Amino acid sequence: MTSPNVLLNAMKLRTIIALNPEIFSPVNSFFRHKRLRILCPLGGWREYPLSRGFEFRHMKHLRYLDLSYIDLSREVSLSHSYNLQTLILRWCKNVPSWFLSKIGSLKSLRHLDISSSDIRFIPENIGSLEHLSCLDLSCTPISKLPDSITRISSLKILKFDRCYNLDALPRKLGALTRLTCIDLRGTSIKVLPESCITNLCNLEIVRLGRKCELPKEIKNWTKLRIFTYDGWNDVMPRGMENLTSLEELDYVASRSGIEELGGLNSLKVLGITNLENVKGGKEGAETAKLKDKQHLRELNLYWGINDDDDDDEVRNSRSVNVVFEGLQPHSNLKKLRLDGFSGFNFPKWMMGCSLNLVELILRNCDQLPALGMLPFLRVLLIWGMKSIKCLGEEIYYQQENQDEEEESISSTKISSSLFPSLIKLEIELENLEEWVAPPLSSTTSCFPSLESLEISGCKRLRTAPITCFSSIKKLELWGTNDNAVNSFFNRGGGGLTSLTEIIIKDSPDVIYLPPLGVLLQHNTPNLQCIDIAKCSSFQGFRDEDLRNNSNNINSLRSLFLSDCPVLTSLPDLRLFTCIQSLYLQDCPGLTSLPDLRLCTSLRRLTIHKCDKLNKKSIPYDLKKSLTFLVELKVDFIQRDEGGPDVYYGYELMNLMEKKK
Repeated sequence: MTSPNVLLNAMKLRTIIALNPEIFSPVNSFFRHKRLRILCPLGGWREYPLSRGFEFRHMKHLRYLDLSYIDLSREVSLSHSYNLQTLILRWCKNVPSWFLSKIGSLKSLRHLDISSSDIRFIPENIGSLEHLSCLDLSCTPISKLPDSITRISSLKILKFDRCYNLDALPRKLGALTRLTCIDLRGTSIKVLPESCITNLCNLEIVRLGRKCELPKEIKNWTKLRIFTYDGWNDVMPRGMENLTSLEELDYVASRSGIEELGGLNSLKVLGITNLENVKGGKEGAETAKLKDKQHLRELNLYWGINDDDDDDEVRNSRSVNVVFEGLQPHSNLKKLRLDGFSGFNFPKWMMGCSLNLVELILRNCDQLPALGMLPFLRVLLIWGMKSIKCLGEEIYYQQENQDEEEESISSTKISSSLFPSLIKLEIELENLEEWVAPPLSSTTSCFPSLESLEISGCKRLRTAPITCFSSIKKLELWGTNDNAVNSFFNRGGGGLTSLTEIIIKDSPDVIYLPPLGVLLQHNTPNLQCIDIAKCSSFQGFRDEDLRNNSNNINSLRSLFLSDCPVLTSLPDLRLFTCIQSLYLQDCPGLTSLPDLRLCTSLRRLTIHKCDKLNKKSIPYDLKKSLTFLVELKVDFIQRDEGGPDVYYGYELMNLMEKKK
């Protein structure tokens, strides 16, 4: 960041793009340049409060102003910024009614973004912004739109996603004939005004919320490229087969079939819900002609969302299997999601090499397919399969040798890698008890490229194939317990030799971790970061005897501990010669710290809401003794020095900056 004097003297400055402006103390110097046209803080101002009574009256040439994250409780005037074209108030707090009531004076405004702010109403005079083309009110608590909005004939983009209180649109919204995009996801809107269905002929993007009723007909939306719908219990509009420009579509299957998808060959992203309604077996599914859609990159298939259907054919697993067989996509498909598939067998096209899948998501399915032979699969997510208790050989390769093709696959596995390209693996299986490694020959490897492994909610897991994880760099355990943790770390000689980051969160059943020194020296020799949070029973790392251990441990860089209420002490950090960051928050049971004066590599220390840590419990002055720190954020020191009491740790001041 440049010095304030340089900014003040740059009288002809027209553009300021500021990175992390909230750490720049004379921030108001940004607003004093008469010729300034663009003021853009990358990442926002992060709730930096503006000076009392500050005005932009000198900035008559301003075209682009981003005030994201600013607290607007103090007076701010834009009355002289009549050339302003873009105003961004994203994540602003305390947006006053008088501020928006004057917005009608910004006659040149083209783009207005008030998303994620606490604005509760839109003033009637917004209708005077005749040049406004984009209005983003996403994630705001507004409940009503003024009728005057229908007079802004230049509007092209309207975004209301996650405006949960918004339950209706102005009846004459269809007067905005230039509108190309309307986003209603997450709203309470139940029906579109008839004027929108008949008059908005330039619509290219329509996103409807779960509560919204689908139009009966959309023959006038001929330019539609994206049509998404968060619901599932409705009937698709008539005329879908004519929307040949569609690139993204959420489709609700009905008993009349899915034939109207057959001619939509521009599709790139397609989701089909209620597939249990498809009749006619394989032939009925093939009418969608997914195999001919060479531009299709993402396919999301959903079964059983409507659980009220008791039709025997719908619930027949054989029927489900043959329908899935007929949904074979083009080999160009990269991402596939299956949700609620209840069949016993997966189609052959999914297991073979006819697909070039890069990402696969399996959720609430009854079985797992053999996926180890997919050569290009990089991301695999397995969620919510309550019937799965063991991940065994069946997930790696086909077990049956029913024909020559399968025998060929079985013989190929002996000399090839299993999951050869997989980089990220997420597993959330609440009844999983065992995860076994495949039988490997001397020329076979498993997960050779895996870098990230996340395991959630697997509280019954006792064993994991740790010998297959030599390449992983990041391990995340959510909702876990001691048994699952021990399945990874209590092994002689380790196996996680590439691991650099461990995250354990939301795990009230985790009580202890292995001794930190043992963990780093034997199990995870390259570990750089440990992050443990929201573990209500975590008491710390098991004790270890460091008296006879003279080996320095130089891999660990960061230790983060938060929301661990019964944690009473930290491991001895003397041997961790390269530790740079120590973060302690919401650990009210902590009564002491190790002697940090010996940790001369430490650069950042944060202590927040650890009530028993104070000047009395720490026998030395942190600020005076730890002179090697570049960042010191400690709530009790900040209070003693007259600083504010803050709720979030990131709001703490850096106490080392006062020396400069």
